[in-house]
Order: sequence, then structure tokens, then C-alpha cells
Amino acid sequence: MSKLPSSVADFLSHHAIAVAGVSRDSSQPANAVFKRLKECGHLVFAVNPKAEQVENGPCYPNLRSLPQPVGAVVIATHPNVSAQVVRD
Repeated sequence: MSKLPSSVADFLSHHAIAVAGVSRDSSQPANAVFKRLKECGHLVFAVNPKAEQVENGPCYPNLRSLPQPVGAVVIATHPNVSAQVVRD
């Protein structure tokens, strides 16, 4: 079995992770990341200001709206939006 790079292992060591850019279109790459993290046992929060629900669960408009702190964030948004996600 291959060993994960330490940066990846550090990221995945967090239980609560947000995925910014999850879409109502379940075929989008961010949705695949969201689903895979859930399958691996993470507590995953969807973030998209244009959706109230995705992947059969709640979706939050921004990181400040999450019901609890997260240890990591996957940013899968358009570059014009990414900077705001980082600021959040």
C-alpha cells in the first residue's frame, strides 16, 4: 500500500471538513470529493451560496454559517470566488 504524503495525511486527519463548491449537479468534481470524504467517515459540510440542499443534506452559504468549526476546507470553486472562501 502506498503511503500518503504528509500534507495529505495531515489534511485527512481532521474529522470535520467543508467542501466549498459542492453543486446541485451531482456530476461535478466537488460533489465526488464530498461523497468520498463522507464514505471515509469524515463529517463533511457542503458550502454553496446558491443551494440550500445538495447530496441529500443541508448546504451552507459560506464557512461562517457552518454549525460547527471544521479543521480543513476543500476549495473547488471558480477562481473569482476562491479568494472569498479563503477570507471566510
